[in-house]
Amino acid sequence: MIKPGDNSVNAYALCFAPDVYRNRNYPIVIRFHGKTDKSGLKVSAFTRFSLPDKEQKLSEDRPNEQQLDENSKTMYEIMRPLTYKSELRDEPVWCEAKATIFTLWKKALPLLTDNPYNHTYLLYWLKYLREKPTKSFM
Repeated sequence: MIKPGDNSVNAYALCFAPDVYRNRNYPIVIRFHGKTDKSGLKVSAFTRFSLPDKEQKLSEDRPNEQQLDENSKTMYEIMRPLTYKSELRDEPVWCEAKATIFTLWKKALPLLTDNPYNHTYLLYWLKYLREKPTKSFM
């Protein structure tokens, strides 16, 4: 018999920089691995981020997750080099990135509404995605 909860799941974190850090990066979506609670309705334990440059592809039977992962990868690839240039702030490059990020969010939001496990994540700097997700920031 399979328990309804305590399952390993792929979930998505909507990562953004709050307050004084908001100029560090535009919001992006990143997949992470977690475990559900006993009811199976929400993620209660967060194990690791699934970074696009480190993670393998999902299976072919999950087209929504594949599309979300493609959007996530593009967002991450756009923001990663800009994050380290945020102090210098090349405005034309950041404006061009903003337009692309907004277009990707328009594609990602309908897919996220169909995903049962979504969380927001307070992200101060993209380098923190290399670490284990912190429950207090979710």
